[in-house]
Amino acid sequence: MTAPIYACFLPSPALSPYVECYWTLNGKNAVLAEQAMPADHRHEIMFSFTGSIRRTLPDGSEDCVVTSNSYVLGARARGYRFTLLAEPRTIAIRFKPGGLFAFTAVPLSEMLDIHTDLDCIWTQGDVRDLVEQMAGEQSPLRQVYLLEAALLKKLHPPEHHNRIIYAVDLIRSNLEDQKLASVAAQINMSQKHMERLFQRYIGMRPNLFLRIARFQRVMSAGLKHADSQSLSVLAADAGYFDQAHFSREFKAFSGSTPAQFLAAHHQFVATTISA
Repeated sequence: MTAPIYACFLPSPALSPYVECYWTLNGKNAVLAEQAMPADHRHEIMFSFTGSIRRTLPDGSEDCVVTSNSYVLGARARGYRFTLLAEPRTIAIRFKPGGLFAFTAVPLSEMLDIHTDLDCIWTQGDVRDLVEQMAGEQSPLRQVYLLEAALLKKLHPPEHHNRIIYAVDLIRSNLEDQKLASVAAQINMSQKHMERLFQRYIGMRPNLFLRIARFQRVMSAGLKHADSQSLSVLAADAGYFDQAHFSREFKAFSGSTPAQFLAAHHQFVATTISA
């Protein structure tokens, strides 16, 4: 048995404001051990052509089993574990925060912490045709071309979408001391209106987004530089008040303590974290 092969493809310039990447996971006689699914503010559209995926809570209890071959993986406000139940043959679109809403009118807040069949946001006919085309292609690059064409046909950013994405950038650029009233003022919008659009376009409230972005920064830095920087320094740099605050947030968003999480082997997470 071997580890599955993970590959990543960048989007075309027309889609790069919304799509972070396309990724594939394939492998004959491959096995992927149970893996962590930490909290994440991104959405993904998944196409799985073999087997199912089991998602469990940190305590080991089963959360759900995904059997659909096309679904939306919503943003996550907590940590989970997942297990592939068959050899992987998967391709996915990973959207930037809020990127998915440029391709659907369904509020992303309805997808928080759940898996949704793709035909809940696109028409059944469009999904059926796309799945049939994708299943008939063995080349991951050809599958990416099909996804690009489908997305370009559905691209329709809503009013104020760019302003909310700019608010996302403002929040992520200053996690240490961010004031939402200041962010709203910088995009020329009331805080209440910004928070309402943020939930619809991004999928969660701005303060939850900020907390997850702070956690993601420390998790990413810890996985990349665990030997060169202490967790306390990483946490302080990201804006955590103290060690207790950091440990409490990290466990809520990863399902384990910082030391336990960073000591574990993350075959999949390590390749998919944001830069």
